Amino acid sequence: MQIKKSETQVALYAALARAQSQISVPSKNAVNPAFKSRYVDLSAVLAAVLPAWNANGLAISQFPVV
Repeated sequence: MQIKKSETQVALYAALARAQSQISVPSKNAVNPAFKSRYVDLSAVLAAVLPAWNANGLAISQFPVV
């Protein structure tokens, strides 16, 4: 069985693949004091991801649910 994809889906997948190839892994820049572990905070994730996404016509959206 072959899955049919619209032209929009194909363009989206191509843009995601291009963006993914341009994103490097951000460094762990924060510490969780409860477990003394390091992690990447949201601002560092966005700093790593947004330039590549924007260059490829992608955006992040949030839709509040009530």
